Amino acid sequence: MTSQPQRILEQRDRPRIPIIVRTAIYVPAAVVLIGLWSIALLSLPGSWFAFVVLSLGAFPFAIEAYQGAADLLGSGPVTSHGMVERNWNKSRLMLLGRVHYLLVSARPVIEGEVDESANPTRLLFEIQPLTAEALEPGDEIEVLHWPHTNTVVSMTLVERVVERSLRRPSQSESRPESKPAAEPTPEPGATPESERDAETG
Repeated sequence: MTSQPQRILEQRDRPRIPIIVRTAIYVPAAVVLIGLWSIALLSLPGSWFAFVVLSLGAFPFAIEAYQGAADLLGSGPVTSHGMVERNWNKSRLMLLGRVHYLLVSARPVIEGEVDESANPTRLLFEIQPLTAEALEPGDEIEVLHWPHTNTVVSMTLVERVVERSLRRPSQSESRPESKPAAEPTPEPGATPESERDAETG
């Protein structure tokens, strides 16, 4: 990890609140949808349309419910350190605003040190608009987040890609200078005339 001063991009004072709200929404909805899906399954083939529609909604809600419950019952947030790969936004459901996403290639941080032996994992985070404007691909960040929902608790900018490129020495500076070839040393007692006679002889 770098020793440069880090800049906090976003931070939540009550990190459990988003997980509680998420779980309170998705768990009851998943239970209802899975119950209706089970009824539609038992009523096939007459309920094939309802079965298909409920299948498209029940399982995504069930996944979200599981992730929220796993974070609430787990050991707490974890820290990841890595590079920004992509930053984009899209419309929310029913066009209610826009949501900003950040894709990061990250390694876990264990006891304050990045686990360099671990393979990088691509993590997807939902971030605030100001954070999205402050980041670009190649920036190095550190994220404290919940492990299953990837809900951000805090995000810190460690080093910008521009700063890293300026810190890296250029090829011209790192290339060793070539020394001129050494001239042959004449033998003791030799004169220019004797050297020319030896060449023509």
